[in-house]
Amino acid sequence: MKRLHIHSDNSEWAGSENMPGIMLTNEKIYDNYLVSFSYRDSPEYCEGFSKWVKPFSHRQWADIYPMDFWVTNLYKLRKYYKPIMGLKYFAMIEEVIKLYNLFSDIKPDVLHINNGGFPAATSCNSAAIAGKLLGVPVITYTINSAVRASFVDKVLASIVKKCVTFFISASKHLKQTSETLKEDGNWIVIPNTLRYEEPRVSPDQIREKLGIDPEKTFFLNVGVMEPRKSQHLLPKLLNGKKSFIVIKGEDKGNLINIKKKIIEEDGNGEFKILLKSEFTDRELISACDYFVLPSESDEDFPNVLLLAMMYGKPSIANDLAGIPEIINKEILGSIFDYRGSSFTHFSLKLMSMIDYNEGSFNLKGTETNRKEHHSKEIKEIYQERYGEDIVIDRFLKTWSLSDDLF
Repeated sequence: MKRLHIHSDNSEWAGSENMPGIMLTNEKIYDNYLVSFSYRDSPEYCEGFSKWVKPFSHRQWADIYPMDFWVTNLYKLRKYYKPIMGLKYFAMIEEVIKLYNLFSDIKPDVLHINNGGFPAATSCNSAAIAGKLLGVPVITYTINSAVRASFVDKVLASIVKKCVTFFISASKHLKQTSETLKEDGNWIVIPNTLRYEEPRVSPDQIREKLGIDPEKTFFLNVGVMEPRKSQHLLPKLLNGKKSFIVIKGEDKGNLINIKKKIIEEDGNGEFKILLKSEFTDRELISACDYFVLPSESDEDFPNVLLLAMMYGKPSIANDLAGIPEIINKEILGSIFDYRGSSFTHFSLKLMSMIDYNEGSFNLKGTETNRKEHHSKEIKEIYQERYGEDIVIDRFLKTWSLSDDLF
């Protein structure tokens, strides 16, 4: 059987690690490959990895290789002296040697690299170089967001591009706008997927526990509380509607500012901020009426919008990066332009959409709740576009260089 090796690098088990997690627990992949996995070792990453992957481990399991790289010391020092990260390029020498030795032992037929951004984590680029030096037949490289590249990064990118069979992104937008890679032809768009989990508690129980009036519309935002997430815009977006806004996320130093702005803007609604909750993100999404994502930057193809679709929830989001590729049908939600649109105009459009969803219509001679009907449609669209089997099949075809893909 052929061998697949997956390499990823992140400071913690963040959203960009979702796809490696899916791959490490998907039976179709184990039916086709002997799987191994390496990552830059850190306590934060290991904690997230154990929580995410281990509960789903099935009859077979991958060989796991935590990698100790010198660059980790630079990340620790970065918060005190940012310019020290200039040494990361020298750290790549050690990474290439260690990864080359690892790949020599594993002898992968396919090397799949997962990076939060590009050029971003050095060990991901080192993995591509090590794989090329060893002569790995197929090297694929997933990029989850684009970052501004320095001159040195552009030189590095030109080297990495020669090593990679296919770059992969979840959105067409990233393919078209990546500063260092957009002119290349070896780029494939494969959307992300998510694994369904049945909520432990019912939506009614969650709403009751949070103190949400059944007559009010429950808007939810999930994400770290930092300026780029723009949670302070929520009351302004939802102005004029009886609503209850819940924000759940880790405070990144923006909590006081968010609270102040929400209190200033909040008219008819109520809001609750959860730094910690007995309910998971998925459970909260399953209970809300609408998911809201007002982010202004650093998003590409947000997993939270896929989660909302998975649970049949319409979304309201900024016209940013790959987001319009997800919310591209009216029943999937509504998009606003934070910089270019009148909030008053958008609020009227949004309220009209919500009022429309609250009604009913006649379907084949039966009175049907429009909201429930749309929820079912949204779930079906999710399965057709982003179902796990569909997405994993795309990766399997890519790794086998199947003509069906092109």
